[in-house]
Amino acid sequence: MKISELPWHRTNIGIIVLMLVCFCEGFTQTKFADSLQLLIPRTVGIEKVDVLRDLAYGLVDVENECALMYARLAFDATDPDDTLRLVKAGRIKSLALRRQNFMDSSLDLSLKILPMARKISELDELKSILNGLGKVYTEQARYDKALENYWESLELSKRRQDTFDISVAMNNIGIVYYKLYDFDNAQKYFSDAIELRRRTERKYDFSSLLINAAITNANKKNFGEASCLIQEALDFCDKTCAKDILMQASFTSGFIAFHNKKYSLAKTMFLESLELAKEVGDERFFLDNIVYLSHINVSLGRFALAEEYLQLALERIRVAGTSYNREVMEVYMELAFVNEKLRNFGRVAFYQSQYIQLRDSLSSVELASSLMRIQAQHLEKENQIKLRAQDDLINLNTQIMLRQKYLNLTIGIVACLLLVLAIVLIRSNKHKERLNRLLDTKVRERTQALELNQTKLQKACEERDLILSRVVTEIKNSIATVKGLCFLAKKDSRDAIRYIDQVDYTSEKFLRIVETLNHRR
Repeated sequence: MKISELPWHRTNIGIIVLMLVCFCEGFTQTKFADSLQLLIPRTVGIEKVDVLRDLAYGLVDVENECALMYARLAFDATDPDDTLRLVKAGRIKSLALRRQNFMDSSLDLSLKILPMARKISELDELKSILNGLGKVYTEQARYDKALENYWESLELSKRRQDTFDISVAMNNIGIVYYKLYDFDNAQKYFSDAIELRRRTERKYDFSSLLINAAITNANKKNFGEASCLIQEALDFCDKTCAKDILMQASFTSGFIAFHNKKYSLAKTMFLESLELAKEVGDERFFLDNIVYLSHINVSLGRFALAEEYLQLALERIRVAGTSYNREVMEVYMELAFVNEKLRNFGRVAFYQSQYIQLRDSLSSVELASSLMRIQAQHLEKENQIKLRAQDDLINLNTQIMLRQKYLNLTIGIVACLLLVLAIVLIRSNKHKERLNRLLDTKVRERTQALELNQTKLQKACEERDLILSRVVTEIKNSIATVKGLCFLAKKDSRDAIRYIDQVDYTSEKFLRIVETLNHRR
């Protein structure tokens, strides 16, 4: 059935949304929330569901009560066949429930939508659901379940090679180990998470991660390192530090001062952290600060004042309830100890029974074996991953060696071809040199022949010029003789015959000269 086909779609849901908008209008003062609230009356069907879901997510940690109302509406209005939207809306609703300390409801909803997220292989939603489950299990001191979910989230993040999400999962795992008093493993995971977070541009919640590492180092008596981490966390957020960061920093500073027996400073820090815990509604740090304020008074012999603090914590547990079972155990244990000092043995027996009952429900052999089993499974998975990585490395090396062989063979063939080409080029060059030498010889021979012919031609031309010069002279002389004889013949007619003979002789001589010249030509 689609959203538009639901019988309450246009009536009940519209009225409820209108009432919710009016109720939350005075609380939501962000531009994001205001813009989404304006969209609600203008949207229908799937779009309205998306707007309600986004509005719920935007109001988480701003106005948790309104966020939970919007999340419920979005989840209830989602089509059951629309698995992706159902998973997204369910995750936001589970988050809002967790912020309101409805841990059991948050857990039930997350377990309901977890198989859906697995089915559609929506990794981002799946990681968020797993992290949410881990947080609920951690607060309920069900550490085996918490580690199981966090490790699965870590594996998914590694598969996606998402450095930021890997650091988030490691931080969460470190918190579980801290709760288990396994400070060595906690420090390892916190340190790895910090190193990864330093390499990413996303520094969301970095100060909180530094504070977690500081608290762990403080428990390991590394007070200098813890103080440096606190200072780095405060420097990172500078003047914009959130109250929960200041709360954790004050608690850790108080813890360091307490173990250094600076009780006055420790009390100031714990009281400051306690007030901040009340403001942000953090039950865990409220109880932790109360317990350590009691420790201070016990150390100073003020057992009645210590009991007053613990009764304050007990009253908070009775009225509001809490899912922080580990902290509640510490309250009962401290109450039993203080009442023993005050010789209220009836109360001692009562608080011891409460402590033992809670401890047995949380720290049973079954829990220990479950933790060992989960850790063994995780180690086995890590070993399998390492083995697969080694197999991949071996296969890669084999492929590289095979490729290297092919490359060497190719290089050898190319080298042979280059050698053959070099030999051919050398021979061709030598052949060209021989041809050039032969050509030079031929050119020199032809040049010498041309020079010889030129010399002969030049001599012939000189002889020709000499002959022509002689012929020209003889012709000139013969013509001059003819002209002279003709002139004399005109004046001396008596000797005309003699002059005519002379002319004939001269003509014959001129003719012989011409014939000689023609013969020479």
